[in-house]
Amino acid sequence: MLRVNLTFLDEARLADGLQLPTGQAHRRVGDSYRILGKSDEAEREYKAALSILGELSISYPSYPDFAQAFAQAKSGWAMLLYTTDRREQAEVALNEARSIRAKLVADFPLAAEYRQELACTFEDLGTLLERAGRNKDAEAALQKGARYLCRIGESLSDGTWIWH
Repeated sequence: MLRVNLTFLDEARLADGLQLPTGQAHRRVGDSYRILGKSDEAEREYKAALSILGELSISYPSYPDFAQAFAQAKSGWAMLLYTTDRREQAEVALNEARSIRAKLVADFPLAAEYRQELACTFEDLGTLLERAGRNKDAEAALQKGARYLCRIGESLSDGTWIWH
């Protein structure tokens, strides 16, 4: 049933502008399959998500939601690669997600959601590096992630916070 629904979405997305929700649906299904240990199915879904969301983020670089969705798919893909013993590829995918998220933080410095996602990516990267025995690199990644979660500065006149 799930496969049928996603196939329908794939067919309809070009005509109706459903690329973002279709890509996100593939990523979520990939996440579910990964958690259930169904690696082949997860891989198929992540590849579909990466294709759709990558195309969107390239075609519409001024839309941050597309970049964020693409980074989420990259992170899920990295977790699958890690759990299927493709650790070097996982590191590359996490670094790609980190780069996308770092640009979002730079472009939208007051968006807490982007900072949190970037911090989580650094945490995932730190965990991967630590398990690979690269403790200094892991520590550096974890420290960078922690910095994105620390709020320092003062309130702006409109009540928002400066994050560093």
